[in-house]
Amino acid sequence: PEVKDMEVTYCADEAANFEITSLNDDVMVSGNIERYTFDWNISALNIPEDGGLQTTNEFDVVVTRITTGCTSEAHLTIYVNPDPEVKDVEAIYCTDEVADFDIASFNERVLASGNSEDYNFNWNAS
Repeated sequence: PEVKDMEVTYCADEAANFEITSLNDDVMVSGNIERYTFDWNISALNIPEDGGLQTTNEFDVVVTRITTGCTSEAHLTIYVNPDPEVKDVEAIYCTDEVADFDIASFNERVLASGNSEDYNFNWNAS
């Protein structure tokens, strides 16, 4: 079977439900995956803590064609980026201060660490 090495990147929240077999199609250059077996060296993903550093996870797969027994190997590198570490913020405003209220002024305050310019903020009323 013709296979290829791969690199993929996930955010920590996406990686939490990761199933390695979801990449069976992706390691194949061509061919119907029903004609092959995939033997992954399975271990848990190393997922970083919120606000932590990116982790690197290495896996190998042996792909076997069912009808011939011929095999090929591929290597997979998965990078997992941490989710931003955030904290709740509470503020009290007087009625006369509400007119000048700007929600973006809280961007820096909700980050537990880091520079707000490195992130996009999508505020919603709750």
